[in-house]
Amino acid sequence: MFLISTTEIIITREFGGHDVTTYNLLFKYYSVTNIVINIIMGTYWNAFTNAFTLNDFNWIRASIKKLEKISLIFFGVIVMQVLLIKPVFHLWVGDAVIVPMALSLCMAASYSISLFTDLYVIVLNGTGKVKMQSIVTIITALLHIPVVLIMIRYFGWGVNSIVYATILWVIIQGFMWKREIEIILRSGELKAANAASTA
Repeated sequence: MFLISTTEIIITREFGGHDVTTYNLLFKYYSVTNIVINIIMGTYWNAFTNAFTLNDFNWIRASIKKLEKISLIFFGVIVMQVLLIKPVFHLWVGDAVIVPMALSLCMAASYSISLFTDLYVIVLNGTGKVKMQSIVTIITALLHIPVVLIMIRYFGWGVNSIVYATILWVIIQGFMWKREIEIILRSGELKAANAASTA
């Protein structure tokens, strides 16, 4: 939420209101897919919590693979959104807004990566072990504004800078979340195996 709330301020300050409108329309357009898949994944939260409680690690691993496949399907939906963006925007807002293809592709990439990052968040939340997740989220939030401003003012990457920074954060978070999940699963499986051998 912090990243979203600061975006309009940065765009307005550095570029102007017209770019805010373009960015917000693209954000809403691609976020539809993200909202739908988060509803689907959200139904697994309690299931992951119960599975961790019962040490059902096989189910957890199988469910992660299943959700990754679902994420790939939604990646296909995002690709379709990219291909259909011009006619959709023409029907939606007419000729009032010209969609920059580079910004559209950047945002599509950001949402595509988020499909998997959000999945790993659901799994981590199900474990109840969110300390590392909280630390990384706070650090990336604190770095967001200075990194975006460096990209804008020193590299001249324009409005795309906001999405570039977001892509950087979701890649880092996705890698960290998946690594943490694997550590938790291996630790749990080892404890379960040791408990079974001593029983």
